[in-house]
Amino acid sequence: MGNILKTKGGFVIDRPGNVLFVPVKADGTLDFANAIRNTAIINTITVTNSKTKTEIPDGNQFYPAGDRVTAISGTVAIDFSTVDPAVWAMCSGTELKNNPTDKLLKIYDYQKISEASIIELTEEYTDGDFIQIIGSDGTVYEKITTEGTPTAGEFKIAYATNKTTITFAADDKGKDVAISMMTTSKTISYSQGRKAMKYHKIIIDTEYSTLNDTEKLPVNVIISQASVSGDMVDALQKDPSSTKTLTFNMYAPLAGEQPYEIKFKDTSTN
Repeated sequence: MGNILKTKGGFVIDRPGNVLFVPVKADGTLDFANAIRNTAIINTITVTNSKTKTEIPDGNQFYPAGDRVTAISGTVAIDFSTVDPAVWAMCSGTELKNNPTDKLLKIYDYQKISEASIIELTEEYTDGDFIQIIGSDGTVYEKITTEGTPTAGEFKIAYATNKTTITFAADDKGKDVAISMMTTSKTISYSQGRKAMKYHKIIIDTEYSTLNDTEKLPVNVIISQASVSGDMVDALQKDPSSTKTLTFNMYAPLAGEQPYEIKFKDTSTN
């Protein structure tokens, strides 16, 4: 067939590219309507293929008569620089869930009680739910539910959409307090599912180029069927050097496909 590139020097992969995960239905067809592409930043993509061979002995010779390939395995390791919730949910065997009415715990840094003896917050308190207020001096403030004015060490709470007002006693103004409370919010969530990740077709869209960038070739790397394996480490702290690697095992391909295929765009004129 000849060389794909006309310039001596071979390929350089300038960027890892982007990835599309397409669910494979039970009947072997592809569910493009629920395909997921990465929205997070990808650091590297590493595709590995391994062949296991078994020697065929030759009793009349020192060297074996030959060998046979008895097993082929492959993996795709994708190293994300940032968190991609949709991909993480997919690998957990679940999917993102939209919750129009939900709640989130908010733990505030120390707030100072104003001269008007109030603290105003931009989140909405969840009615009847958890709230805790502790002073910098160790005072645990008590919530009152009556219409009266709070006395020292007490507070009352009023809330509306995206706003909460906490009123304290006049004796407590100027003091610093730590507030923790449950707030009302819309959320998007995913959980660790009880099922394994479904099989997905993985399509990587990237670009190869020559060493001097005189030629560039759009490339698709296609894995017919794969599913995540190994550890999923969801680090919570901000660390620019910390990345998240997901490893996908290749499985037997869909009908009429190869387990692993690379397609280069043909830029020839004839």
